[in-house]
Amino acid sequence: MLAAGLALPAVGQTGTYSVTGRVTDGVQGGLIAQATVTLGDSARVLTNLNGEFVIRGVRPGRYPLTVEALGYEPARTTIVVNEDVTGTVELQPQPIRLDTLGVQPARFALRGRVLDQETGRSVSYVTIQVPGYGETSSNDAGGFRIGDLARGRYPLVVEGFGWLPLRLDVELESDTTLIARVARDPITERIIDRQEERLAERVRSIGSRVRAIAREEILESRAATPSDIVAGSVTGRIVTCPGSLRLSCIDLGRGAVEPYVYIDDRLTQCGLEVLRAYPNASIHRIEVFRNASTIRAYTTWFIERMNAGHVLEVIGGPAPRRFRC
Repeated sequence: MLAAGLALPAVGQTGTYSVTGRVTDGVQGGLIAQATVTLGDSARVLTNLNGEFVIRGVRPGRYPLTVEALGYEPARTTIVVNEDVTGTVELQPQPIRLDTLGVQPARFALRGRVLDQETGRSVSYVTIQVPGYGETSSNDAGGFRIGDLARGRYPLVVEGFGWLPLRLDVELESDTTLIARVARDPITERIIDRQEERLAERVRSIGSRVRAIAREEILESRAATPSDIVAGSVTGRIVTCPGSLRLSCIDLGRGAVEPYVYIDDRLTQCGLEVLRAYPNASIHRIEVFRNASTIRAYTTWFIERMNAGHVLEVIGGPAPRRFRC
C-alpha cells in the first residue's frame, strides 16, 4: 500500500521541488532502513535508519515511483510533482514460495546482506566470495548475490578494509538468503585514525577554517546525498548555478556560490553535481572550507590508498582554473 500526500500549488508555479517520505512495514508497522527508492529513470536514494528518504531538485512532472527492500514485495505507483511532495510507503512482506511439485532447480543463488555486528548498519563495498565458484562486492545497502551454485556445502568468505575476515559454511539446498555480521578490525581502525590525523594536520598547516565531517556523522545523516550533507553543514541549500542547468552551487542566503570541489584530491568539474552521485556509505570524510568556498571529499578507497603509501598533495597556493559544466 502506498499513500502520498499531494497538494496542488498555485497555477503557474515553477522551479524544482522535493519528494520526501518514510517507508514502513505494512504488517507490523516498523520502519524499513536501507530500502531503495527510485523516482523516474535516474533519481535513486536509500532510506536512513528511521526509514526516511528525500529526493531534491525534482522538476515538475509525472514520475513513476518504485520502492524495494530485501524481504518485501516492491511497491510501485505514479506521482505528480507540482510542489513539495510528502508521503508514506507501506511494503508488504514477501512470502516464501514453495514448489508444490517438489521439483528443485539444478542451480541456486546465494543472497544476503553484510552488517556491522556492533551497530547493525549495512557494510558496503566489502568482498564476498565462494572460493573457486564466485566473487562479488556488497552494494550500497550491504546486499550481495552469487548465483549458479549447485546443491552442496560451500565456504563463504567476507573481507574488506577495516573489517576482520569472516568465514561461514553454507549448506545450499535451494535459493538461500543470509545475514553476514562482521566485526571491525582494531588494528586497521588505528591505521584509519592515523590517516584521519594526516588529513587534519594538512588542514591545520594552511590555517584555514574548516568544518570536518567524519564517517560516523555521514552514516548517521538523514541527508540523501553527500552534497546535501555539505549544504546542511553550512546551513545552505543546493541550487542551480546562474547561467547553468547544473545543481552545482550553494545558496547561503547571500546568493549562489559555486565551490571548488575535490574528490580524492582531484578537482572535479561540476563538483556538487558529481558528489551527489556518490552514495553516503562510500564517503569517509568531508572537509568544508571557508563558508563552502572549497569542498574536499575522501572515499574509503582513498583512505586505503593513503595506507598503501599514497602521498598527499599540497592544497595551498592560488585557486585553479574553474571548469564550466
